[in-house]
Amino acid sequence: MKAPIVSSIIAILLCSCFAFAQTSPEIQGLNNILAELNRYQADLLFPDTYADFEERVRKLDENHLPVSQSSKQATYIRLRQEMQNWAASCSAVHTFLVNTLNLRTRVSLFEAEEFASEAFLEGDRQLRLAARSYSGQDVDKARQEMALARQYFLAAEIQVIRNHLLGEMRIRIQESKDLKAERFAPKTFSELEERLADLERTVRSETISNEQIYADASSIRHSADRLLYMLQVVNPLFKNPSYSEAFLLSILEPLDKLCAQLDYQPDNGQDVPAIMAQLLVAVQNLQSQNQRLGSRLDSLETQQRELESELTELRDVRARQVFVQQKIDNFQALLKQPVEHIDNKITIQYDSLEFEDRQTELSPRQQQRLQSLVEALRVIPSADIDIRYEIPLIDNNPNFSKDIAGKRVSSIREFLTGDSILPRDDVRTIGQLSADRSSEVSRLTVTLNLTDLIREVGLSDMLPGSKRTIGNRQRTSE
Repeated sequence: MKAPIVSSIIAILLCSCFAFAQTSPEIQGLNNILAELNRYQADLLFPDTYADFEERVRKLDENHLPVSQSSKQATYIRLRQEMQNWAASCSAVHTFLVNTLNLRTRVSLFEAEEFASEAFLEGDRQLRLAARSYSGQDVDKARQEMALARQYFLAAEIQVIRNHLLGEMRIRIQESKDLKAERFAPKTFSELEERLADLERTVRSETISNEQIYADASSIRHSADRLLYMLQVVNPLFKNPSYSEAFLLSILEPLDKLCAQLDYQPDNGQDVPAIMAQLLVAVQNLQSQNQRLGSRLDSLETQQRELESELTELRDVRARQVFVQQKIDNFQALLKQPVEHIDNKITIQYDSLEFEDRQTELSPRQQQRLQSLVEALRVIPSADIDIRYEIPLIDNNPNFSKDIAGKRVSSIREFLTGDSILPRDDVRTIGQLSADRSSEVSRLTVTLNLTDLIREVGLSDMLPGSKRTIGNRQRTSE
């Protein structure tokens, strides 16, 4: 029966690994923001919003299309921006509530959720209200709600000490007494009973906890556990002398290994307390070194997160740039003639786009010539378009020539916008005489301004002259 179970577990693990490997950089970036929200305890302070973000990221990840696909791009951009904004807000809220959140953690370690649930849950509710008020810029109300949360957590702490911890410690002391604590550890046992009695009197007279009560309760709980353990070791030594040798060996052998790992050679002429004191110094030195390395690691991890965030943002920008470039490439492919592309503008020029003599309507031949432009414009319907049509002087009459040019450019606009793909308000026309008075041919110039398209995909700060901040670096678009 074991083989199929093992095979199933391996299959599940392989599928999980494959799914993780398939996570796109964009989705991984969103998961990183979720992890950041978790560090700010957003799941506690704003549970509905946090759950909503989790669900939206999951749904986006379920769609196996690349994020760069147009159907997915806008959803991803909007979600990433919302999550980044919310992470910044949660960071500020967390900083404001950090002391109360630390108090909550302390009370939770005493199992207040189980043994003082009513006060603890009300403290959580007030904490969420304070978070909401602070994020809504109502700082005074947030302070009042935070103070209430602290009161409920302190009330929960003294309740759990009174209703649970005192009884638990009494049981530990009784178990120690049964193991002859008064004989083998009389001083420790007597002091512990006195300290517990003092704590019981204090707890009976108080309605909320404080730092001293917390410290006393923690210390007495630790002392009671240590005394009971010590007696559980000592009793068998007195009952069976052969057990003493085994016990000492069980201590000395690991002690020798610890000395070797710390590169410390004990003086066997010293007593055990002296050796332990020296070992303690060695351990403290090791801890100091470990703290320095930990600080360095934290710094490197922070740098890594910043670089990962910047890389995700750069990939996202690149994906949107590719999306815009694909539009431009498709436009050029359909147009089948050279274009001039500078910054956010595309210019197409038609020489010798002639009308019948003194006519203002496009002939079928010229319509056919412009048909590829109509099809190309469908690719970028959001572009602003300027149509300029220049004609040579007719009958040496400038006013008549300008009037003809204006009517002809209007005819061109009607043709280009006839299928309603292009909003007419976004198409501007200018009909005029050729600047070169010696020219005898007409010229059509169509200019597409892609600013709206660039803004639609969230690249407005990539427009010429704008500034974009990626990570901690600011870049200026040329």
